[in-house]
Amino acid sequence: MRKVFIDGGANVGQSIEAFCNHYPNAEEFEIHSFEASQSPNVLDPLNTIVGAFRDKVKSIDVHNKAIWIHDGEVTFCDSGNESSFVWPVDTSKSTIAGSNKYCEKDQKNVNVECVDISSWIKSNFSKEDHIVLKLDIEGGEYDVIPKMLEAGALEYVDKLFCEIHGIKCHYTFDQSMSLINIANEATEGLYIWSAESYGTRKETKYDEEILKREYKKWHINDIECCYLRGDMDHIDDLPEHEVTRMVEIMINNGIWKAKIKGTRYIIDLSDACTTIGVLG
Repeated sequence: MRKVFIDGGANVGQSIEAFCNHYPNAEEFEIHSFEASQSPNVLDPLNTIVGAFRDKVKSIDVHNKAIWIHDGEVTFCDSGNESSFVWPVDTSKSTIAGSNKYCEKDQKNVNVECVDISSWIKSNFSKEDHIVLKLDIEGGEYDVIPKMLEAGALEYVDKLFCEIHGIKCHYTFDQSMSLINIANEATEGLYIWSAESYGTRKETKYDEEILKREYKKWHINDIECCYLRGDMDHIDDLPEHEVTRMVEIMINNGIWKAKIKGTRYIIDLSDACTTIGVLG
């Protein structure tokens, strides 16, 4: 039996370091890291981490490819330090498009090689192997996880970590919950991944309550950014405590449109991207 850590979205190597330092019996694992960025600002520190930790595990291989749902090429948004998918080329689901705090002016579209992770896992491993899969692929999880279920690849995975990106990639609460439901159906659940805190906190699975808190936080961030962009004229009309209270009520009750009493604004969360309109 092989022990394998598949690092989806390696970035500059944070997950390799966290896994090697904190995962039980990490020295028994082989690591396969996938990173789509072509920037030396990402690949150089990634290779430095690989060199520093290669002797701590059985092996480390870096694949300069995007994890995706087919083999070939995919258009990729590369900022040089944090990257995200652009679905062929539907910018409505890209972090380039839309106006939120995650947009970066220096991002650029590049075509990169991609791998069908479902086929790759089934071709290279067996169900008897112990596979830990981590996905931090900037919204790609909304396509990759359902494809893995459909292809039977989740049956190979013993532990599934993920960072759900939600509003950052314009996905709704229900779409995000579907990932959790798939993981609960096919695996032991969807574990939250954060390389920065892994090993210092107890492993936690996503559930409905945790996701609600995440959406509340994202919505509040989005509202703050509307003001900073100048889309709102009078911040006094939208006090922070009122926003917090209103968004919490909306998320908890599945309400995606609401007027804040006593203000000129209506907040619309229906597309998982907060918009604020002026009432007549």
